[in-house]
Amino acid sequence: MYFWGPLANWGPPIAAINDMKKSPEIIGQVTFALCCYSLTFMSFAYKVQARNWLLFACHVTNEVAQLIQGGRLNKELAGGCRAVARTHPSKDQHPTSIWSC
Repeated sequence: MYFWGPLANWGPPIAAINDMKKSPEIIGQVTFALCCYSLTFMSFAYKVQARNWLLFACHVTNEVAQLIQGGRLNKELAGGCRAVARTHPSKDQHPTSIWSC
């Protein structure tokens, strides 16, 4: 299990890397959950005796990929809100506020 478990965990990072070529609209809130998941298991892979470096590398890759995806999602949401605010500003909303959507 030392080899097959970490090998099976490469699905989310590979999917996130493949999705970087696609539109940011497909990115969901799961990205932020996967960041927490990878941080948790990254520390686990490091703390266990007979450190599991393959699992650690998998979660480092996933963390980086998910952070990039989260940044793309944030940029998309902020850009969309500004576009909505510019076309339909109201008196009580700041045009660059993320809450103006």
